[in-house]
Amino acid sequence: MIGAYPRRALLLWVALHVFLALASGGGFIAFGTRGTLVLAMIGAAVGYADTSRRHEFGLLGNLGISKAVPSAIWAATMVVLEIVLRIAAATLGVAS
Repeated sequence: MIGAYPRRALLLWVALHVFLALASGGGFIAFGTRGTLVLAMIGAAVGYADTSRRHEFGLLGNLGISKAVPSAIWAATMVVLEIVLRIAAATLGVAS
């Protein structure tokens, strides 16, 4: 069950990047440090809302997992993906 959160966060991250790339005219999008933190906060909020919508807090509570853990997993996944994107952009020489 915990493995589902990174997959959902990945889908949100891809959707945000595709939407922003299309909205900006198809350019490459990589966020700075503040943008990454905002993205992490958005991911944490969406993760909390998604977990609540799916009524998973009861099961997680029975397993002894705090309500903050799904949000933290979503936020951490978004930050890691953004770091990987920055590394890939620097390696390939793509301007952000």
